[in-house]
Amino acid sequence: MASFSEYRAGQRRSQAESNGDEVQNHIPEIADVTEIAAKYGGPPKTIRTGTQMKQNQTANSKFSDHALVLRRRVKPERPELEPQKTLEIWSPKLQEWFRCVAVKCTAVNLFQNPIQIEDPFAEIYHYREAVAQAIHSENTPEDLKVEIKLLQAFQAQFMSLSIKGVSEVTAKQCITFEWLWALFPPGETVILQNQRAESTSVYMCAVVESYTTIKFRDGPTFWKLTVVHFGFDGSEFGKVRREHVYESFSTITEIQSLPVYPLSYHRNAKDMQEKLIERGRTYVYLCEQSGKSSSNGTHWEYEGPIWTSICTTDPNREYSPNAKKEDKSGGFYNIPDTYVSLSRLKVDKY
Repeated sequence: MASFSEYRAGQRRSQAESNGDEVQNHIPEIADVTEIAAKYGGPPKTIRTGTQMKQNQTANSKFSDHALVLRRRVKPERPELEPQKTLEIWSPKLQEWFRCVAVKCTAVNLFQNPIQIEDPFAEIYHYREAVAQAIHSENTPEDLKVEIKLLQAFQAQFMSLSIKGVSEVTAKQCITFEWLWALFPPGETVILQNQRAESTSVYMCAVVESYTTIKFRDGPTFWKLTVVHFGFDGSEFGKVRREHVYESFSTITEIQSLPVYPLSYHRNAKDMQEKLIERGRTYVYLCEQSGKSSSNGTHWEYEGPIWTSICTTDPNREYSPNAKKEDKSGGFYNIPDTYVSLSRLKVDKY
């Protein structure tokens, strides 16, 4: 049975929500609630997870007076389905802090109220180090620190199995499809392998913008990685955003065998990074020199074992990961290992 103080808090919460008022002082707790969908399109009923809904009881509170809410959405007519879980950040102070920390995040609307993070809560996983640092920082206000600790408590209470599983499998340089999202935080430098290039893979470098999965009813599941790199359209450099879609896999897979994987998981990451930087510099030089004299030749696109066409000025095209230069006799000779997807920014960063 609920205490009198809990009863009064519920009354205040319901009144504030019905009036559209914003709760000023949020309870520094995680409210684990279950939202039960109405059968005939009415408003859902929300109760604390693990409690029973009494007959004729109404419970439409959003629990928005709590700093964090874990909302489990269920459909009574589909009991075989797992609840859809969403973490909601209601506290304005915690929202503002998370916006600053997750500034590179594009998969979540950081300006929505509340901020909603879907299961498997990848954004909480990716920024767990920032959470720990803020808790131990002397510059973090104490009232904010109390709420940030809730994110750490959420990890321990609701994400511990995922965090442990990811740690164990990645320690072996492997991954499962279930935990693939853990490899691709926003801003991560990744390697894209072009395995059509004869017997040797051609490596390109890009930066992760977002990772999502695509599920079809009674069909296969795909994973989509949106990356950003720089390209050259014949006259100037510019940002290129590309989506790469791959089918899911059912076995434990070596990370380096993925078509796209983080540079940090390459066996010789430092050596690969240096090669990519040098290739990027070389390509920038070639592009800047192109057109200055008739003897410089032209760049061709590489789409497999042969050179197929001259580069167009379409900024959405994926430009050649290699380049050839025309000599005075009209033939072509290789400028080996010249990659376009490493921008000036990446060169300067390293």
